[in-house]
Amino acid sequence: MSSFQKTGIGSQFVIDKNGFIYQTAGMSVFTQHVGPIRSRNEIEKTASPEEMKRIKKFGLNYKALHEYEKTKNYPNRFPHSGDSVGIEVVAKCIDENKGIWEKPTIEQSVSINKLVDIIMNIYELTTMDIYEHDKISRKTEGEGAGLYTAQEYENSDKNLIKKKTNQ
Repeated sequence: MSSFQKTGIGSQFVIDKNGFIYQTAGMSVFTQHVGPIRSRNEIEKTASPEEMKRIKKFGLNYKALHEYEKTKNYPNRFPHSGDSVGIEVVAKCIDENKGIWEKPTIEQSVSINKLVDIIMNIYELTTMDIYEHDKISRKTEGEGAGLYTAQEYENSDKNLIKKKTNQ
């Protein structure tokens, strides 16, 4: 965690195997946790033919594509390190070729869902604003997959909104 503080590479939060949540940086402090973002329009197949030509010209120059995507406003692009909160969950990659990671401990699962719920409440986000690393950036396949169980929180999101409007 000290390397996160010294280099800025990391995330705002780390969730250990025992479920302890460590805050390594303030929520408004930049940490390099996302990496070069993918093209949302390409992934979701919503790019116009003209935009697809432009995206394809970047080829394997992921940094250039990342810079191009950053010119768009969210949610027209995926979030990047400058406008998102990063949560790292301690786990080993079992098979990088197959994208298989250790499953989170029960304690980690509870902490992940509580922390994401708190962040969603603070920033008035929905489950549509929660992303897995490998879906939006150039990360190891499976990294972050299935860690946040949005189904458990669909009803509580409505209750949180209801409580806000009734106060």
